[in-house]
Amino acid sequence: MSSSASKLASRLKRINMAVDKYVRFPKIYADRDEYTTVFKDYFSGKNVLDIGCNTGFFSFFIGVFASHVVGVDLEINAINKAKKAKKKLRVKNLDFHCQDAANLTEEFMKFNSIECIFLHKVGGALKEEKSRKLAKLFMATGVSRIVSDGSLTGAEKSVKLLYDNTYKCKQLSKHLVMAYRQ
Repeated sequence: MSSSASKLASRLKRINMAVDKYVRFPKIYADRDEYTTVFKDYFSGKNVLDIGCNTGFFSFFIGVFASHVVGVDLEINAINKAKKAKKKLRVKNLDFHCQDAANLTEEFMKFNSIECIFLHKVGGALKEEKSRKLAKLFMATGVSRIVSDGSLTGAEKSVKLLYDNTYKCKQLSKHLVMAYRQ
């Protein structure tokens, strides 16, 4: 095993243990290898916004590969747990903010150089007026990829509704789907 592969394996092992200890990875997302593979392929070297990050369980995994991850969630207790875990793990490329994603601004997106989004449950969540506002923001700031846990059918309906023909959808794995800029 090469030195960089060994470092990555070590870092993933440490994050796996920490997620179990501090942020409780939900049981419905049992196949961590599936997520790890997708995150490596689509978020490596990118600045990622994790919308609805909860306690940061996905943020920590994305952060293994991404340049920087910003997690936002409305629940202050979840954000405080994520910040506590970040401090204990001495992770430098993650930031967590308690805020409504619908109130994100172009300035916030540009300041954090957001290139990609991880959005939870794209099929169900993107039917509200808030989501239309987010869609406009993503397009205005040039977000190239929106990865979500959800079905391709749900994502395609939402993407057509919100983004017209700007983005197309692709199934990445059993549980993950991506909308990408054409």
